[in-house]
Amino acid sequence: MKTPLLAAGVALLVLGGAAQPLRVRAETCTPLEVVGAETGNTEGAKLTRGDTRVKKSISPAGTFVTANNWNTDFTVPSDSAFNRYVATVVPDSDGQYDIRFALKYSDQTSEKFFDRTGVSLGKGKRYSYDAKPRGLKDQPYQVNFSFGGPVSIGKSYTVTVLGCK
Repeated sequence: MKTPLLAAGVALLVLGGAAQPLRVRAETCTPLEVVGAETGNTEGAKLTRGDTRVKKSISPAGTFVTANNWNTDFTVPSDSAFNRYVATVVPDSDGQYDIRFALKYSDQTSEKFFDRTGVSLGKGKRYSYDAKPRGLKDQPYQVNFSFGGPVSIGKSYTVTVLGCK
């Protein structure tokens, strides 16, 4: 079951020596479902319908006849309008990883928000990446998170994506 997460806060603004409360807008974030969870076909990951988190072991790079499992897509509900998307990855090992984070649109275009190779990450630490859609009326249909690399083969990780409004 998808459970919305609520992030809210109150900060203090100091004006003339007195602390004044400053309201920070609340944000509701919803975990997005992994593409393939409904069929169990997610490149080696064991998933069931409704899963919003995937754990994978990084495969070797693809060739002309085989594919790698570095990409994971998450479905954006067609009736939702999110202000931003947040991907969070937790590697099970220290190492260097190639990371790409993009929003995919129905006009066959995509926008990359993070695209780096050889990023050093620590075991068990949470790393988050943000992306903003083109607009509330121009939402992506999927969010793509690619995590892998030739020096990362055999290492595993867990990834989730939230849509926030």
